[in-house]
Amino acid sequence: MKKIDLHVHTIKTISDSAFDFSMENLKHYIEVCNLDSIAITNHNLFDKNQFLDIKSNLNIKVFPGIEVNLEKGHVLIISEDNNVDDFETKCKEVENRIITAEDFLNYEDFLSIFGDLNEYLIIPHYYKDPSMPLEILNKLNPYIQAVEVGSSKKWSSFMKESESKTPVIFSDFRAKDGLLDKEIPVKQTYIDIDDITISKLKMILSDKGKVHISSNNDVDSFQILHDGTNASNKLNVILGKRSSGKTYTLDTIYNSYKNQKIKYIKQFELVENSGKEKFEELINKQQQESVNEFYKELKDVVKIMVQVSEYNISDIDEFLTTLKEYAVNKEKDDIFSKCKLFGESKFYLKNNDNLKRSINAVITLLEDKEIESIVTKHIKLDNMKLLLIDLIKLYREKEYENTIKDYTNKLVDKIKEELGKKSSLNPIKDLDFIEIAKNELKIRKFNELIGMINEEKTFKNEKIEEFKIIGTVSPIKQVSDITKQLKYRISLSEAFKKYKNPFNYLIKLKDSGVNIEDLYKCLWKVDFKVVNKFGNELSGGEKAEYNLLAEIKNSYKNDILLIDEPESSFDNIFIKQHVIDMIKDISNKTTVFLVTHNNTLGLLMSPDCIIYTEHNLENGQNNFLVYTGKMSSNELKTANGERIRSYDILMDTMEAGIDAYERRKELYENIKN
Repeated sequence: MKKIDLHVHTIKTISDSAFDFSMENLKHYIEVCNLDSIAITNHNLFDKNQFLDIKSNLNIKVFPGIEVNLEKGHVLIISEDNNVDDFETKCKEVENRIITAEDFLNYEDFLSIFGDLNEYLIIPHYYKDPSMPLEILNKLNPYIQAVEVGSSKKWSSFMKESESKTPVIFSDFRAKDGLLDKEIPVKQTYIDIDDITISKLKMILSDKGKVHISSNNDVDSFQILHDGTNASNKLNVILGKRSSGKTYTLDTIYNSYKNQKIKYIKQFELVENSGKEKFEELINKQQQESVNEFYKELKDVVKIMVQVSEYNISDIDEFLTTLKEYAVNKEKDDIFSKCKLFGESKFYLKNNDNLKRSINAVITLLEDKEIESIVTKHIKLDNMKLLLIDLIKLYREKEYENTIKDYTNKLVDKIKEELGKKSSLNPIKDLDFIEIAKNELKIRKFNELIGMINEEKTFKNEKIEEFKIIGTVSPIKQVSDITKQLKYRISLSEAFKKYKNPFNYLIKLKDSGVNIEDLYKCLWKVDFKVVNKFGNELSGGEKAEYNLLAEIKNSYKNDILLIDEPESSFDNIFIKQHVIDMIKDISNKTTVFLVTHNNTLGLLMSPDCIIYTEHNLENGQNNFLVYTGKMSSNELKTANGERIRSYDILMDTMEAGIDAYERRKELYENIKN
């Protein structure tokens, strides 16, 4: 098999963090990962001179490529290396069109630049950010054999779908100066191929059976260390004696995959976060999503309220004054005041925000991959597109009508001003009564809404095993409640005096310097507390238990979960009753690595892979050996073939040796009898 990485960056662009290219570190990356081929795929540009320099310095196959922003997704375009001049010309056109990180090519421009896509290896991002929109993926379908995914879990899932394209995993590596070994990624793809060319790659990638992400060809395995050590993409237990490299192995996995969504629960962290202040801080952090969901609609309301026209009562007074003056002095009508425009009212401009929101909603339905199958089950995509076109046309018509009315209003204002200067009568003050009435209604409804929370109310009551998370909302009682929620200090004593009149309070907060995006936090007080099964406040030990369960429960959004020896804080009953099943369930969604020396936690979970670490000193250098195998394996082995008996390792690490195990059995039998 050959090992390839067709997604390597060597130039900092507008889409990259700062880095300086290092040829030596590119060579080091290739050597450490034992690569047979790479492609240089910088964002929206191709540097021919640098490519030729890299190619001449490496003794592996190097392809010219580019990563293009296409319709809000990314796609790799990789060419044979015998037509670099033509490829450079086409990539120059991409570079000229994509100036900022937000720019992208539409599909038609993409085709016009690259022409016959069959000449290239085309690999779009799919379930890897920024993911290619499904519509464009369908258009590219005749030209692609593989899609790039972001994690081993997604790779395995795609591999098991008979009709999906072949998934591949690449590093997105930056060949930068100052590279540390721990920063070298372990994200490459193995393929069954002899001679590496674009045409042969396309042929091989069309056959899922010839593509792997581990050296053992197991669809549920992936590589975790540079030496070729593999693990399961489900549940892995890491065993070993003290200082044998267990935590070192976890750290290595973390650094190799930290550009993915990865959660690391470190040893003793759960206990350290059990103090009152840290626990409250952790709870608030964990519940931020619930807070955002609770405040979601209020935030939209506040955005509307800060845009409410703040008309002054003097405007109405001025209107009444000019109206009375006009009535009293009507007999002074002259040629100017008799002009129709002298007392003309303005056109009312319609608000098209609802129509705009409808357009955005249709766009969301078209682009959201998570609900795509549900949407297309009920509505044809072509009909959705036609609906979008009609809505956009209607929006443009209404906006055009508003533009004409606005222009006319400005002309009327100018004419009235000139007529007023020449007439002996003063024109009546213009006032938008519709807008005033709408504003008054908005203010009244806003005040009613905020006043609905006149006492503490529960908005969340969630159970995690034997614990309950209770979320409450209540009126703000003191200024310190506001500053606590804002997270920055500002004088709000004067503003708080107006709290019983929410709209005036809101305006005063804004005038006092509260950021507009934070105004919603000042209206109500949101709190969370965790109680045990008896409804009581948690003890220190219970807080640590809750921390573990909450961290595991919330890790389903991550690609990888790392847990380092959690059992030091918990008893076996708690582990058996609450932890084991939760970790097993999570491992179906997230790849789990658990370091443990607890036999209840380590063995009763029946892990998919056992990883055993061993430390030895060679020539004064620390050397860590890593053995792996399945739970049912008689032997564990290293990547280079060294073997040890699984039984011996489990007895030593889980039971303190066979003698201790037999002695405990004897003691239990004596007690039992």
